[in-house]
Amino acid sequence: MDGLDVDFSNIVVNRANIKNSKNDCLDLSFGQYILKKINLSGCGDKGLSVGEKSFVELDYIKIKNSNIGIASKDSSITKLKNANLENLKICVTAYNKKQEFDGGFLEIRNMECKNYFHKTDSDIASKIIIENEL
Repeated sequence: MDGLDVDFSNIVVNRANIKNSKNDCLDLSFGQYILKKINLSGCGDKGLSVGEKSFVELDYIKIKNSNIGIASKDSSITKLKNANLENLKICVTAYNKKQEFDGGFLEIRNMECKNYFHKTDSDIASKIIIENEL
């Protein structure tokens, strides 16, 4: 089960702390989301999962002890100002999962990722831009 699963919404979240979710900590689909400060840890799969034509603007996210930090997929656009990531298999990923959609787009202004196996992973239909790595 996801910690917080939000679909078909247009919302602003000022602050969220989600710990020890068995699947994704924060799963956003089919909407527009503005997130201010997000802390996620112990996520069974993804810290932040953005999918199905979603648009996300995020000021700050901290993700620790998860499989994947941030995933932008299936025609979604994810724009982050600051990402602090730690103890992950994959820091960030963008991909196409469902055939009715295109790839994902992920743009990060400042990213710090510590203790990981792969920093980025994307497919040919997707794009990841990281401006500054700390």
